[in-house]
Amino acid sequence: MPGAIQPHGWLLVLDAASRRLVAYSANWSSAASARDAAASVPLHAEDLRDSESPSALGVVHADGQESHASAHRLGDRILVEFEPASAEALTQAPIYSLARRFPAAMQRSADVQQLAELAVQEMKALTGFGRCVLYRFDADGHGEVLAECADAGYESYLGHHFPAQDVPAQARELYVLNHIRLIPDANYQPVPLLVADASVKAHTIDLSLAALRSVSPIHLEYMRNMGTL
Repeated sequence: MPGAIQPHGWLLVLDAASRRLVAYSANWSSAASARDAAASVPLHAEDLRDSESPSALGVVHADGQESHASAHRLGDRILVEFEPASAEALTQAPIYSLARRFPAAMQRSADVQQLAELAVQEMKALTGFGRCVLYRFDADGHGEVLAECADAGYESYLGHHFPAQDVPAQARELYVLNHIRLIPDANYQPVPLLVADASVKAHTIDLSLAALRSVSPIHLEYMRNMGTL
């Protein structure tokens, strides 16, 4: 659904040249709050290269709370995303233990199957998700669940095959552009974009690289039917 984001974050769209506010997600407390955030975010447009992945801006105060901010540039737009800052202060991020174990374990893997099984185990430990699966796609786009790591009580999808049409071509292109697509809740309510510039139409703003970009309602229904979220 173009022009919509997941409600656990806030989005600003700025003009890359002037930093003028172009659009903002409807879940800001007010248009004024969105404009204040656009004016105060610690952003250096010259540090953002067109079409590169989002860059972290650190923790900022926006709309009355502390948030993690990131930004990326796509054409003549800069998109700034905000997500609530965690109160937890971890002394060691899980990625460090992964970096120590995973490369050596990969070298010991005898074949692709062992590597796939290792990958889902490490990803599950890193994310804390209840289930992690690894897909393999053939030349025609049909998928097979090659490896799975899941908590007790989860239905297994190991060895299941899925037709290519389950992942439409447009969705595949988005995954090529944006390797990380998180859906924290398959029952979320999408938040529309509101334009601050009357000359801009919300549906023309490209959110391909935005972490908060909404996903297709059909995909959400698919995820609910699978019981994955």
